[in-house]
Amino acid sequence: MTRHLEAVAHLQMEFDDNTLLPPLFGERDRNLERIEERLGVALVSRGNRLVISGPGPRAEMARTALESLYGGLKRGRDIDSAAVDAALRLAE
Repeated sequence: MTRHLEAVAHLQMEFDDNTLLPPLFGERDRNLERIEERLGVALVSRGNRLVISGPGPRAEMARTALESLYGGLKRGRDIDSAAVDAALRLAE
C-alpha cells in the first residue's frame, strides 16, 4: 500500500485591524477550532498574525475562509458558527 504524502504548508496571514480579531477567532477561539477540525489544519495566532499549517490545499482553504470572514467583519457583518460553516463550504 502506497501513501501519497501531501506537502505541509505554513501560510501566514496578517490582519490590519486588531479589533476585528476577537470576533473573527470567536469566543475562546471557537471559530478557529471549528476550522482546524473541519480542515485538519493547525491555526496559531500571535498578535495580528495567524499561521496556518497543514496539507497545502487544506491550508489554502483555511486561508480563503478566514479572508472571507475577515472581509465580512470589515463590512460590518457578524460571525457565528453558520457564517464559519458557509465560508468553509465556499472555500472547499
